[in-house]
Order: sequence, then C-alpha cells, then structure tokens
Amino acid sequence: MSQAGPGAVAALESPAVATLKRAVELDSASRFQESLVCYQEGIDLLLRVLKATKDETKKAHYRQKISDYMERAEAIKKHIEKEREERRLQNGKEENLGEPGHAL
Repeated sequence: MSQAGPGAVAALESPAVATLKRAVELDSASRFQESLVCYQEGIDLLLRVLKATKDETKKAHYRQKISDYMERAEAIKKHIEKEREERRLQNGKEENLGEPGHAL
C-alpha cells in the first residue's frame, strides 16, 4: 500500500487539529461528554495522519500527541463514569427514602 503525499497529509491534519482544539476547549469548559467525543474523533484523524506520514520525526511527534490525547480521553471517560455512578447511587438513595421498611 502506498503512502499519501504531503498534500494529503495536510488535508488530514487540518481537521484533526481543529477537532482536537475543540476537544480542549470543551474540556476546559467542563463539557466532558462533548470533549470526549471530540478527543476520540481527533485521535482517529491523527492516526490517519500518522499512517500517511513518511517523515520519522513527524511520526514520532504524532505518536506522542496521540498518546497525550488518549491519556486525557481516558481520564475524562473515568470521570464521566464516576459521575454517572454517583448520580445512580444518589438517585437510588432518594427513591428509597420514602418507601416503607427502609430506614432513614
């Protein structure tokens, strides 16, 4: 399989950068669910850029960026799951408060 030329790499890189910038903005605004989606899409686009890149220095740079963004996406995913579990437990406690036979 042949690799794409520099123009194709740039065409892939631009949407990846824009998507990841949006992810960081949403992350900073504590809009974690939305930022996670953008991180996932941006990482996917960066992986395509990595595959199309011939320059080993650039490949190393993309690998590091992908690793950094994946680490942040995993942290956000854990945070979302923790919040979801806390809400579920809180909702369960509230539902049980008014039921006969449940201690207050």
